Amino acid sequence: DPGPLFEMQGNATWHDLAGLAGLGDAKFWNPQMSGSNTALALSRDGRLLAAADTRNRVWFIDLDRVSVIGRHDGMPPNALSFSGIPTPRTTFDSARQRTVIAQVDATAWLTIHGGTLAVDTTPSNSRFTAVAYGCCPEGLFGLGPDGASWRATDGIGRLVAGDEGHLRFDARGATVTRPAGAAPLLLAKLDSALLRPAVHAAFDRDGRGGAMLDTRNDFARQNSPANFAFSPDGRWLARNSCRHVELWETARLASALIGRETVTIGPARVLPMVPTARDPGTGECHGPVAFDADARRVAAAGLRTVHLWRVDDGHLLGLGNAEEAGFGRHVVALALADRRLTAVVSTYRGAVSVGTWQTPAGN
Repeated sequence: DPGPLFEMQGNATWHDLAGLAGLGDAKFWNPQMSGSNTALALSRDGRLLAAADTRNRVWFIDLDRVSVIGRHDGMPPNALSFSGIPTPRTTFDSARQRTVIAQVDATAWLTIHGGTLAVDTTPSNSRFTAVAYGCCPEGLFGLGPDGASWRATDGIGRLVAGDEGHLRFDARGATVTRPAGAAPLLLAKLDSALLRPAVHAAFDRDGRGGAMLDTRNDFARQNSPANFAFSPDGRWLARNSCRHVELWETARLASALIGRETVTIGPARVLPMVPTARDPGTGECHGPVAFDADARRVAAAGLRTVHLWRVDDGHLLGLGNAEEAGFGRHVVALALADRRLTAVVSTYRGAVSVGTWQTPAGN
């Protein structure tokens, strides 16, 4: 066991959400199917946590002050909530000033002013069923089952992407199983033997960096042995297999998607994870991935560890241990910014803690 840290400066600072004033009876674990955490999302700087509870309420927690700053109530669950009324899913903009909560067509737009939440009264496009959102400087992308919407400062416009290209990730690499027509915005279906159900990705080819993913089913997402994340600049797609992280160049994937022939390409870089006594690298983990703002570093989780690499040469900068917060913790969300690496960890009964490591400068 190489220990909890390599080059990180000191152990993480941990905060347990249990008993936090203002949370009341909120529960963050769904017992249905094989069980999973509800949707837990960090702002890009790791200073704000959005936690959806089992009653589909989204709680916003300031992690600097470790205090609840607001709550948004979504559509309440019913007996078939895991399919009929999904968990609300939250996306933050890069500046942590705007928040989007997507729950099928009940989409809430909120802004954050001085540590408090305010509802954005700009109307959403109720005709468009949005499953996930991604944010860029000029507005917000909304990704749905039949297209993508673009919400700029002056309203919402519909982006049509009629032809979907299909990619399959396996041991050989990424294989195009169905080419797509050329378009400014491509929807790619990433169908992996290690990831069910299939996910959609939007590749933004006009330089706005609006690439994103939608995993559709929160239960499958939490129980999946693989995960994906785009870098903020849209250049990289990171795939976490829980044994290693693959970095794919989105330009190559997009180019392959609009080709005429079936092709197979490999990742640009493979970043191996370090097995430990408590995290042997079996391929069974929740696998969140996070880039920093300039895509110079990437962090990814095994079952109970957090790895931090430098992107340009694949150098391992640090290794953190989720079980510093308590026995049996697994990693469910990550954020990486400046010299701060934040992890949200949980037990298999929904006890949630948040930890922050101070990472080395100049890496």
